[in-house]
Amino acid sequence: MGDLFAMLALLLFAANAFVVRAAAAHLGQRTGFLVALVANVVVGAVLVAGHLVVRSEPLRIDPLALAMFAVSGIFASYLGRRGYFRTVETIGPSRASAIQNSSPAFALLLGWLVLGETLGPAQLLCMAGVLAGLYLCGGRLAGGAVPWREIGIGVFSAAAYAVGNIVRGDALDRWSEPLLGALAGAVTATVVYGLLHPPAWAADSGLRRPRRGLALWSLSGALTIGGQAAVIASTGYLAVSVAVAISAATPMVVIPVSVLLFANREKVRPRTVAGAVLIAGGVVGLVLS
Repeated sequence: MGDLFAMLALLLFAANAFVVRAAAAHLGQRTGFLVALVANVVVGAVLVAGHLVVRSEPLRIDPLALAMFAVSGIFASYLGRRGYFRTVETIGPSRASAIQNSSPAFALLLGWLVLGETLGPAQLLCMAGVLAGLYLCGGRLAGGAVPWREIGIGVFSAAAYAVGNIVRGDALDRWSEPLLGALAGAVTATVVYGLLHPPAWAADSGLRRPRRGLALWSLSGALTIGGQAAVIASTGYLAVSVAVAISAATPMVVIPVSVLLFANREKVRPRTVAGAVLIAGGVVGLVLS
């Protein structure tokens, strides 16, 4: 059952990569991302309300854990997802998903740097594979330029996701209320983003079909919160690291779909595929080692 939930999350996250690409063509990301965050909050609130109705045990609030969940939302839902959505639009879903898939490796690296955790030879070899994969995914675009800025943003967003997952995991150990925690993170991310990036309706007014853009960005928000809920459900049966690794393997879906169903509009090259395989293999090795 845990595998099924993790695979469901993988499919939802992979579908979201294509939805974001389509949504940005109708409504810019500055406003669209806020719409997606609001959809996160609405759908998350519905899930929490349903859970509170059916649960039998009383709700206990842990203020520190709730605050940690809120902080994790700034890193994962705001910084991590915003950077990922941008790279989906600028360098394509395939490359963006491949780079994002390195997030578990960054979590392990941060554990080594910050928490003093040890890395053995096998883990170092897997880390080298992830770095090699990131290098291969940084090849030239169709126009001939190497998108170093966008690759840097993608790597930063993967690292931000890693920080968010570390904080969220610590909060879950203290307070086993993942749905409420996810809602707290979504609310915090929405408030912070709304304050720092007010909607630019005037700038987006010239884009085609803004109503379709609103619908697509809302769908994106529903897909992401649905994916998060599926990951949370899978952790009831699987180790957290395994569940995250499975759900993050989006390149294994995004690249074939892009090539076969969308006529390879991204111009995915063999080196990008090789990079995605190296990243995924390195992450799997880190999880199993």
